[in-house]
Amino acid sequence: MTKPTSDAYLSRFEIRPHHPFQDRPFAGLSAMAVPKRKHSNSRTGKRRAHDHLKKRQVTYCPQCSTAVPTHVVCPKCGYYQGRTVVESTDQ
Repeated sequence: MTKPTSDAYLSRFEIRPHHPFQDRPFAGLSAMAVPKRKHSNSRTGKRRAHDHLKKRQVTYCPQCSTAVPTHVVCPKCGYYQGRTVVESTDQ
């Protein structure tokens, strides 16, 4: 077989010298940071050590004995720190 002498033998960059990505082969791609090595399990665990959920602190209303989160008005009777803050219709 002989090599063709037409433009079909040339690469597409040689056919179109003003191709937009000819000078910069990665210009169309976005560059992202990629880790070179895997982080060990202990290193991952040290980073996640403070990410655990904490229990919600609960107190009991002195008026109706309903469990209420701290520093919150009782949703059942409307009391907060020994006085009525919100009038409730349940009473």
